[in-house]
Amino acid sequence: MSTRAGRGGTVYRVTNNNSSGAGSFRACAAASGPRVCIFEVSGYIDISPELSIFNPYLTIAGQTAPSPGITRRGGNLVIATSDVLVQHIRVRVGDDAGSDPEDRDALTIDGHSGSESNPIKNIVVDHCSFS
Repeated sequence: MSTRAGRGGTVYRVTNNNSSGAGSFRACAAASGPRVCIFEVSGYIDISPELSIFNPYLTIAGQTAPSPGITRRGGNLVIATSDVLVQHIRVRVGDDAGSDPEDRDALTIDGHSGSESNPIKNIVVDHCSFS
């Protein structure tokens, strides 16, 4: 509720369903500074083995995608920083090659990336589905 997330930051438009590169979801997640990911595409985004968020002040606005919305598959979502808001996405890790059969969590919030003087905080996950 009190997270700043990407408010007031750069708007990144996700314009393709590629795993990486310009216009990809990963490019927005990996950028630095306050930012908002909005989606001009819908469907499946294959991201393997995982998508890690290390830079704070991020809003992932899945509700901006056209119908039927955004589904990430092939790897989990790892949040290893503060001030992140994730809304209206689906994450399906699946059984594809590359997924560790012992670790198929769809969402990981990595509190170990913070320190006692700078703990990870203000993470909001809203209207999402993980399996």
